[in-house]
Amino acid sequence: GLAAIRFLFAGEWSNVAAVVRAHVEFFYSLGRELKKRRTLHAAYPRYSREGIKKGSVVFDYYIRGKKTFVEGQSIVPHRGAATQVFPHIHDKRQ
Repeated sequence: GLAAIRFLFAGEWSNVAAVVRAHVEFFYSLGRELKKRRTLHAAYPRYSREGIKKGSVVFDYYIRGKKTFVEGQSIVPHRGAATQVFPHIHDKRQ
């Protein structure tokens, strides 16, 4: 997408080719990956989504200007071991 256009204008042809190859592979495997996801959701319908980031890391970084994961964090809080290791993540005072 945008990276390929940026590389195109910069004359970075090998990077343009890499982005195009990545896009082709993504769309080629998209159907297979969606099928696997549907199968897993059917097998585990009550799987907890706690601790899974919502939104796009790329959007957070480039558009919102969040340069670290913690800054761009919009996850469902996980009440497991990570809370003990990173207690500041769940601190409401921040």
